[in-house]
Amino acid sequence: MKNNYDILVIDDEKVVIDSVVKVGESQGYRVDSAQTANSALSRLNSQSYKMIICDVMMPEMDGFQFLREIRRIGIDTPVIMTTGLSTLQNAVKSLLSGAIGFLPKPFTPHALIDRVQEILLNRDLADEAAAQAGVDGEPDQLVELACQSVEEPGCAGSSTGCYAPSDAASPTATPASMQQRP
Repeated sequence: MKNNYDILVIDDEKVVIDSVVKVGESQGYRVDSAQTANSALSRLNSQSYKMIICDVMMPEMDGFQFLREIRRIGIDTPVIMTTGLSTLQNAVKSLLSGAIGFLPKPFTPHALIDRVQEILLNRDLADEAAAQAGVDGEPDQLVELACQSVEEPGCAGSSTGCYAPSDAASPTATPASMQQRP
């Protein structure tokens, strides 16, 4: 039987895991952890998660390899990639590899909470819209349903997700720029 957690954090640095667990639990989230990608893959066989926070640079299997592996085996849980080597290349590679976001280290508790809440809210909206529509659908179909369920003027839907009205209102906003938070 699978236990349901909100968040799986994967990092080879115990201090980062402890910080994410502390911040997450202070907000009422159920947080599980793994210090290696292989350990995380084992946990994914017996647990379910609403989202994953994964470090890029880890021994044995890095975060990009982990992300490719979970997608290969059909796990579509949203993933935020983190790294202390916060380069544009790592951010772009994270998003192109299928991560839903990128959070540079060191991150503040506020930045972590904002990203987690945003992703879990979007996931909950997509799940609710799918349930109401009786859809098991593809991610793009679920995103469209979630965007339709948000009754705020200016919510812009695209194949990459819903964005807050303040983000979508910008005439120069693109999906990549809208996912970035100041």
